[in-house]
Amino acid sequence: MDNKILERLNRLKERVERLKAERARLEGRRVELVKRLEAEFGVKTLEQAEEKLSVLERKMQALRQEIDERLEKLDRVLSRAGFER
Repeated sequence: MDNKILERLNRLKERVERLKAERARLEGRRVELVKRLEAEFGVKTLEQAEEKLSVLERKMQALRQEIDERLEKLDRVLSRAGFER
């Protein structure tokens, strides 16, 4: 075999090995993240996590609105009582 072909084959082999190692590292990371999702949020899949996030975002928005409304009411009460900001 020609030296150039051997060099190319060696480079390709090294690249394949690097990609295999990277794939294994990423798979390990994925497994860790799935375990964390389950432990912290009680979900087992990305789809469940996305749904939970959506629900939590809606709850957070409702709470923000409630806080804003209560602060406005407090401002009105304080204004009527003679307190200014």
